[in-house]
Amino acid sequence: DLCEDVPPTEVEKYKKEKKMVEKITNVLLPNHKIKVRFVKNREYKGVTLPIDVEPKIVYAVCFNIKHLLELEEEDPGIFMDVVAHELAHAEVFKNP
Repeated sequence: DLCEDVPPTEVEKYKKEKKMVEKITNVLLPNHKIKVRFVKNREYKGVTLPIDVEPKIVYAVCFNIKHLLELEEEDPGIFMDVVAHELAHAEVFKNP
């Protein structure tokens, strides 16, 4: 796996952000199978990856949540920019 999930001990800390991203995802891409993941890989702000789950492909939209929230303090709006960017990738992958 390219990304390592945030440890279970930290998941609760980012619960509000995850719910918000999942709601946005469900509204913008209601017919897509997308799994929102918060990861600790610092190479990426976000990345969209296909996951083979028979009989369909599910897309994991991964966000480096800690890094994004740090960037958000310096550059307000970057968090939502990255969310929109990765969801656009998911849409393109689903409908090439």
